[in-house]
Amino acid sequence: MVKMTDGPPAAEPAKFSERVPKDLKQRALDQGLSEDDLGGFRSHEALEAFLNRRDDAAVRRAAEEKPESDQGETPDSEEPVKPAPREAASPKVPDETPPPEDGEENPDSYLDPILREHFTKQDERLRRLEAENAAAKKRAKQLLVGVGLAAGLALLVGFCALRGANRKPLPPPAAPKMVQAPPTPTPKATPAQEQQKQEDAENLDEYLDPALLKYLKKQDARTEKLEREAEALRAKIAALRGVAAAINAVPASAVESFAGEVVGVTDGDTISVMHAGRAEKIRLNGVDCPEMGQAFGNNAKQFVSEQCFGKQVTIKATGKDRYGRTLGDVMLPDGKALNQELVRAGLAWWYQQYSQDQTLAALEKEAKGAKRGLWTDTNAIPPWEFRHPQAVQSVPSPISAEPPRPSVPSISTAAAQADTAAAAAKAIEAARTAARAAAAQAEADRRAAAYAAAQRAAAARAEAERQAAARAVQGVTVYVTRTGAKYHRAGCRYLSKSMIPMPLEEAKKRYGPCSVCNPPR
Repeated sequence: MVKMTDGPPAAEPAKFSERVPKDLKQRALDQGLSEDDLGGFRSHEALEAFLNRRDDAAVRRAAEEKPESDQGETPDSEEPVKPAPREAASPKVPDETPPPEDGEENPDSYLDPILREHFTKQDERLRRLEAENAAAKKRAKQLLVGVGLAAGLALLVGFCALRGANRKPLPPPAAPKMVQAPPTPTPKATPAQEQQKQEDAENLDEYLDPALLKYLKKQDARTEKLEREAEALRAKIAALRGVAAAINAVPASAVESFAGEVVGVTDGDTISVMHAGRAEKIRLNGVDCPEMGQAFGNNAKQFVSEQCFGKQVTIKATGKDRYGRTLGDVMLPDGKALNQELVRAGLAWWYQQYSQDQTLAALEKEAKGAKRGLWTDTNAIPPWEFRHPQAVQSVPSPISAEPPRPSVPSISTAAAQADTAAAAAKAIEAARTAARAAAAQAEADRRAAAYAAAQRAAAARAEAERQAAARAVQGVTVYVTRTGAKYHRAGCRYLSKSMIPMPLEEAKKRYGPCSVCNPPR
């Protein structure tokens, strides 16, 4: 039940009660009002009008409750009708107001039944709106939990798809079911209730003094605020449902692809491409080129520079490696794949440890059969073995210690035969030990010869590559700037202001190579 004391704060109630005339104050106290209640009135006239209305209402109720037999008698003298107490004023309307707490006065004891009924309706409406808001907040919380689970599952599925792009695909998981609480039904008012509500609103101002009318307006404003909050929560729930539907609609096998200009070549299988305003390292997927210290390492880097440096390429990303580089296939402007072109030219191995691409396997077999590039050497060392060399372990010298002499049972009756058998066993074991030592020494010599041959072959390949590179740079022209200390390839971005041609041999004596365009060395 709404309490009058919840209304607007009284302005200096003690001072106003002191200014009330004694007769008016005693009259108010006789009707059950306290000094704190007197502070809710704006003036003496408002208090007097309120007491007069209560007296009139008490007279009317007393007239209605008077028996019919008493109405026909004429009293000898007219005496003023004393106002009845508020508690017994309206026996026809049951008072369901709970008893006040100790030390607290119940303000509903002196409210009209119309006001009491109106306040009861307002309280019921507020409680219903608060219950609807609580249910809406609960539904919003459940939807937030469902959307979070769906987003986490979508991210996990996308990550697994990127990690296993070259492996056997897994069946996509089922979409999570959104948990949705049943909506709380809102009871609709009947036409009679709507009409009664409208009539009460039209006639309410006649029964309220300004203080109560102001309090009622505050209650209406609070009701409108709760309705707006409920509408905002409904809109938020609808938006969360849309987000959940969008997340569920994203395919799990989506792979990022982007295009950009190649601005750097690190080696045969690593390049730098402009993406989102920065140079991003791209590791070619499924191939492994010779290292820069190996034979054909420079050839692979030169081949990649000629194919894609300074050009727009398309990267079909498949994930990230342990160094944070983007793994992917590089598509050249003519539609060819740089990964496949390297293997076809015999400048890269098929990295079958991390790739199951049978196209690369077929291209490697074709290049090996045609003896292209690095396959001209039948003993070419793969780069993954070159990066982790294993030292040739020396063979330990054979043990010359004589094994324990076999025990021959002693026969007292044939001592000579026992000594002869022991000597023969000793000779056989010595022959076996010598044979094992010879075999071990031969294996050690063979390994040493193979290692020396491999070293000589590697040195010969390095020398041949150096001579081939020297022959290739003869007559090559590079470009320098007026103030720079590096020489550049044609088309380098550092040649935008000045470009002076110069033979490569002369440029190598006075300048260093550019690290961006990677000119011939």
